[in-house]
Amino acid sequence: MPYGKYNKGSNKRTARTCRVGPLIVEAITPICQQNGFIQARILLEWEYIVTPQFAQFCTPLKVTFPLKQRTNGRLLLRATSSMATEISYLEPHILNRINQYFGYQAISKISLQQGPINKKTPLKKVANKPLSAAAQSSLENQVQPIEDERLRAALLSLGVGISQEKVTS
Repeated sequence: MPYGKYNKGSNKRTARTCRVGPLIVEAITPICQQNGFIQARILLEWEYIVTPQFAQFCTPLKVTFPLKQRTNGRLLLRATSSMATEISYLEPHILNRINQYFGYQAISKISLQQGPINKKTPLKKVANKPLSAAAQSSLENQVQPIEDERLRAALLSLGVGISQEKVTS
């Protein structure tokens, strides 16, 4: 389905808003296939396939298959040096999870390459400075005339959120 194409003789688009996830998979699949990956999903859903505990210590680099086959491939993983031994010990479990995810014997061997893993940097927490007593009472006076209790509470919460200064910790 073409996204964002125009109908002939019309100024209206044929597609509405759509999810970005499927478009990303379609866009990066050819690039991933150059590195031997069966599908881009193995990269995008690596954390789901091998659980977050393993995903933080290893990442897939390349998949190689025997000539003219798409089964019994070899997966090259980059792993931190501290976890490489444990990952090699748990190779049957990891292979089972990968093959269970794809539904067939896609990978039969894992090779490890030790090296650093690019971790996702956690977002900094943003702390709010407490509102001064004068500002708090001013907000309460502004929402006092509103009769609906839930609406008054929601507007008060909104006013507090807008009025507070953000402090990066």
